[in-house]
Amino acid sequence: MRLQQTHERFRWDYRLRFRDGTGEVYQLAVVDLAYRAQLDALRDSGMPPHAVAAAMRDGLRGQRVYLRVGLARGWAKHPDRCYLQLTGVYGFA
Repeated sequence: MRLQQTHERFRWDYRLRFRDGTGEVYQLAVVDLAYRAQLDALRDSGMPPHAVAAAMRDGLRGQRVYLRVGLARGWAKHPDRCYLQLTGVYGFA
């Protein structure tokens, strides 16, 4: 998990790096609101971004994790493009 404050608009960039069953590595934006709320709560409690990322990673370890992948809609800057994004992060013990 990468949490980083971007310079434009002071937003946090939520990304999850993972490897699929074939070994391909991805680093996709996370738009799952519940997952982001957990990250925000940890960050707002005073934890630095790297500690928040480690806590979330450690929480998912040992679980069966399912990622729901979707496509972002095009937008004014790139109306002809759609990008992969994570629309759901689910962990089951």
